[in-house]
Amino acid sequence: MAAGGEVCLSEPPPRPTSGEPLWVDFRVGASRLNQVNTAQETAYIKAFVALYWTDPRMVGYDKAVLPDDLWGPFCNCRNGVRADMDCDDHEFELVDPSKGRLKRFLIFEGLVANDLDLSEFPFDTNTVDIEFGFVSHWKTRDGSKSGTSAKNPIYLVRSVTDPTEGEPIGIYWNKKIPEWELYGASWSLKKHEDASGYTQQQLKLSFLVGRHVTFYVLKVLLPLYLLLINFASDFFLPTNDLSSRSANTMTGFLAAFAFLYVVAEMLPKVEFLTRIDQIILVTLFGMTLCGIEAWTVFLIDEQHGTKLAQKVNWISGATLASLYVLLNIALLIPGIHHKSRELEKYRSKAASTTTHVEQRNGRKIQPAIDSSSANKQAEQGVTEWHVDLTSPPAPL
Repeated sequence: MAAGGEVCLSEPPPRPTSGEPLWVDFRVGASRLNQVNTAQETAYIKAFVALYWTDPRMVGYDKAVLPDDLWGPFCNCRNGVRADMDCDDHEFELVDPSKGRLKRFLIFEGLVANDLDLSEFPFDTNTVDIEFGFVSHWKTRDGSKSGTSAKNPIYLVRSVTDPTEGEPIGIYWNKKIPEWELYGASWSLKKHEDASGYTQQQLKLSFLVGRHVTFYVLKVLLPLYLLLINFASDFFLPTNDLSSRSANTMTGFLAAFAFLYVVAEMLPKVEFLTRIDQIILVTLFGMTLCGIEAWTVFLIDEQHGTKLAQKVNWISGATLASLYVLLNIALLIPGIHHKSRELEKYRSKAASTTTHVEQRNGRKIQPAIDSSSANKQAEQGVTEWHVDLTSPPAPL
C-alpha cells in the first residue's frame, strides 16, 4: 500500500485469505521448431508461456488500457543461447474483469542449448528442451520495474485449471522438423529449494523426436556396402598376385577410413563410439583381416601349391563375408528397435496423463488439470504432462 492509502499496483496482489499462495496458472507450447543441429547440439525454437492469475484490485476495471505499472509474473529462459534468444512480452491483458483475471503472454524465440544422446546415432531418439525458470520473477506491464523474491516466494506456478484458458500444451506448426520426426510433446514442472533457501520452480517444455535414418543410409551405409561389394573382387584375383591384392586391400581400407571423417563432421566430439562408428570400425577390421588373408594364401600358394591356396581363399572369403553380415545385423537390429522401445515408453507416459481425452474439431485435446490436483502436485514438487502426437485422433 502506497503512502496516503493509495493502492500501489507495482506490488503483488494481496494473498488469498485462505492462506494459500498466489497461484499463477500456465500453459506452454511452440509455434516453430527447426534447425536441430546435431554437431553444435542446439535447436531453433519459438515457444510461448501464457500466465494467468487473479488480482482483486482489477475486479470491475473497465478502462481500455491497463495501468502501466501493474504487477505481473514473469519468467526467463534458462537454456537459451544468450546472444540468440529473444523474449517478447507480447500480451498483458485483463481477460475477466468480473474476477480480476489477468493474462501475460511471453514468446521466446532463438537458439537453445540441447544435449543429445548419440549412442544410437543415427537410430537415436532425443528430446529438444526449452527450460523456463521461476524464482517469483515479476515485471510491471511497461517493464519499468522488475525483480524476484526467492526466499519469500510471492507466487507458485501450476498448470491451467480452467479449460477456457486453453490446453496445457499447444502445438501450432505443421510438426515438420528437418531430419527429424516429432513423436510427442510434454512438460515437467519441478520445485526445489537450494542450499541458500531459495525456492525455485523449473518448467521444461520437451519435444520427443526421432531421427530420419534415410539420409545416413543413402549417404554413408549404402556407399560403404557398395565399396565392400567392389572390394569382394579381391578374392577372385590369383592367390599368387600379392601386389594387386594388397593394393586393393589398402585402397579399400583408406576409402572406408574416410567414412569416419564424414560421420565426424555430423557429430560433436564424443568419448564413445556411435552405432554407425561401430559399423565402420567393423568394416575396417574386416578389411584388415582380408589383408592378412591375402598374405596367408600367397604363402600357401608358394609352399603347398595353387589348388590348396584357392580352396583356403574361397573358405576364408565366405567366412569373412558371413561374419561381416552377422556383425552388421547385430549392430543394426538393436538400433532399429531402440526407436520403437523409446516410443512405446513415451506412449505409456502419455496414456497415464490423458486418461480423459476430449474430442474437439476432430482432434484429441488434452483437458486442463483440476485445481486441487494441480495445487497438490505443484506443492509436492513434480508435475508432468505428456501428449502423444504419433496416433491419429479417434473418430468423433
